[in-house]
Amino acid sequence: MVITLRSSSFSQVMDVLAKGLSTEVIEKNGEVIIKLPTSSGKGKIQALRFHSGLSLLIFEVQLTEDLIIKVQQTDYHPLRLLLCKTGFLTHSVEQRHIQYRLNEFYGALSACSGNVDQIFHLPAQQPLAIFMIEIDRKYYLERLQQANGSVHSQVRELFEDTEAEYPFLYHSPYSHAAVLVLHDFERIRQYEGIVKEIYLESKSLELLSLTLHQYVNDQSIDQKGIVLREHDIEQLVKAKRHITEHYATPPSIRELARKFGINEAKLKKGYKQLFHMTVYEHVRAERMNQAKILIAEGATDIGEVVRKVGYTSGSQFAARFKEVFGYSPKHFQKKVAQSKTKFQ
Repeated sequence: MVITLRSSSFSQVMDVLAKGLSTEVIEKNGEVIIKLPTSSGKGKIQALRFHSGLSLLIFEVQLTEDLIIKVQQTDYHPLRLLLCKTGFLTHSVEQRHIQYRLNEFYGALSACSGNVDQIFHLPAQQPLAIFMIEIDRKYYLERLQQANGSVHSQVRELFEDTEAEYPFLYHSPYSHAAVLVLHDFERIRQYEGIVKEIYLESKSLELLSLTLHQYVNDQSIDQKGIVLREHDIEQLVKAKRHITEHYATPPSIRELARKFGINEAKLKKGYKQLFHMTVYEHVRAERMNQAKILIAEGATDIGEVVRKVGYTSGSQFAARFKEVFGYSPKHFQKKVAQSKTKFQ
């Protein structure tokens, strides 16, 4: 089965996919879902377009016949991040001059040059769980320009190529941190509407961040790491889980090291190496994501949100929120109020 996508329009892409699979698109609370009929296989394809310049497409399917998706380039030249959780797919770019197989636990960040096509080949008769995140480079270039010199030159060059002058492919096993984020997607059942959208957006951004960080590190020949044994990884994962659960009142490094039986130096270096962020950066990220969810769930008192996520200064919280999301908590409150009408 071959499906050709000729448009960059999100809705048209999903309509064409649904038609090719002999089914219809279901729109629910801002999410677009394609449920496979028995003639095509089983499972579903989920898609969301976020306000942050990202689109997310999740294939959780088992096909009756091979599916070839041919993406014809338009004047829109995004980056595409692929992560394979279960099964495999074959991805071809540059008129098949570049072709690779994306196996389980592997990811790939790619971009085509000019007006050449990309081909995604999904095999039949086996369970597939594949995540595709599409990144609008023009949107992110504006954010990078605001960041001045704080962005790595290799990342900046990747996003500055908005006209797709150069092909790009980064293919590598994804990190243990990315494995944990992909597992987090299983929690979406507990969320609905705009809260679900925010949760999926935050996880998509986290996967993009982890991939870019890994790409930069892989280019550095001076990268020095520490040896992490299986026990160390288990304890670091437990420590990360503990911080996620206690982000409002996080333990100190000393308390965390004592609780999970790992020395402070290995905790700090190992945490950074395994999760591509420091303990402090993780606490801040959890606080911001939870604050956004609280506001999306209808919190009207920003001061109460500030206290719930562990901040003591409202101005510091507001500044951090704007730095992370690009708008103030009050502005986001207004966006939520407007969006709730859409989801009703």
